[in-house]
Amino acid sequence: MRTVLVLACVCWGCGGGGAVTVTIDFLAPGVDVRLFEGELIEVRFRVDSSRFAQVTILAVSRDPAFAPDVVIAANRRFTGGVQSVTWDTTGVASETYTIVAETRGVSIAQATGRIDIRPRPEVFRLVDIEPAEGAADVSRTEPIRFSFNYAVLPESLNQMTIDISYQGTFRVRPIGTLSVESGEVLFDPTADPDGVPNPDGLPANTVITVTVPLFDQGFPATDVARSIAGDPVDSAVTSNTIQFTTGD
Repeated sequence: MRTVLVLACVCWGCGGGGAVTVTIDFLAPGVDVRLFEGELIEVRFRVDSSRFAQVTILAVSRDPAFAPDVVIAANRRFTGGVQSVTWDTTGVASETYTIVAETRGVSIAQATGRIDIRPRPEVFRLVDIEPAEGAADVSRTEPIRFSFNYAVLPESLNQMTIDISYQGTFRVRPIGTLSVESGEVLFDPTADPDGVPNPDGLPANTVITVTVPLFDQGFPATDVARSIAGDPVDSAVTSNTIQFTTGD
């Protein structure tokens, strides 16, 4: 879930029909936020009041004829302290929206930036992982190979987006280097990212777990591997998690 803006709501006599002042600030003020349809947006806010603010939060479309306004929170009572509401953009029309806060039907604030909802991308898939699920006596120096159906953006790869681990006293990520050639990603356990040799490779007689997080499983688009077009890896032809066992 992505937090894209904060509402700072300061109220005087909100429960008794008094004035309500709401200001809305993006985390990156004045910058349009672009995300994919289906992502969750957390709208965080703070109410500085001993009473409550009765506020409606809307996502107002740039083209209301094409995409009607979306009600994120309807006439909700926001009491003191830090709170949040969630906007599930599943099924929301691909359009640019401005966040607006209202009280009793009167607009009292709007965001300084816009939220651009993009269509879900053409599916970028994980095709295969080698060694295969359940493989045994795998060479400790054998690379782990990942195949995707489109070229992979190298900058999107890290220990979180290509998750390789084994269980010691704690969960451990092995030493290794990730490299990319088009749609093929290689994890080489015989050298660290600085090129320092690790000739023994993976630990002996150990179960290695490999996972490629997927956008379709609820991970944000920024937290998964992406294609060179910027699309998140959305699904897997086979399982996106496998285990194999190393040899001596």
